[in-house]
Parts: sequence; C-alpha cells; structure tokens
Amino acid sequence: MRLRHNPLAQPRVPITITMPDGSLREGTAWETSPLDIAKQIAKSLAERVVIAKVKTVQKTERTVADLEHLFDTFARCDLSFP
Repeated sequence: MRLRHNPLAQPRVPITITMPDGSLREGTAWETSPLDIAKQIAKSLAERVVIAKVKTVQKTERTVADLEHLFDTFARCDLSFP
C-alpha cells in the first residue's frame, strides 16, 4: 500500500483545530492527531474517546477518522465516545 503523502516529508506548520463548541485547539500539521486533542482537553476524555469526525477546509463533509489520524491542515474535529 502506498501512502498518498509521506508524513515524514511534510512541513510542520501551526494549525488550529475547531471543536464543536467553537473552542480552538492548537496543533502542528502532520504531528497532531484527534487523540492528542482529546489529551489536551482531559485525560479522562482521551481514555473514553473511540473515534473522531474530521472536516478539513478542503472538504465539504466530515469524514470518520481513527484517533491516530494526523491533521494536515486546519480542521473541525468532533470526538465521539460511548
């Protein structure tokens, strides 16, 4: 399987992740994942979250992403848990 983008070769630039309540979280492109965002909010959230819904500025719809998905640009992120 070939990766579309090699994460190791991508530029590390500051990005902002918007949460459903409108709050903003800072991250770094190609380093920050939804799990990292959950850990920023609370350790207990990071332990409970199971999936993320991500919408980047290039897409019109949210896509389901695993918790290790690396943000590559500014995005909106909904964290889901049971």
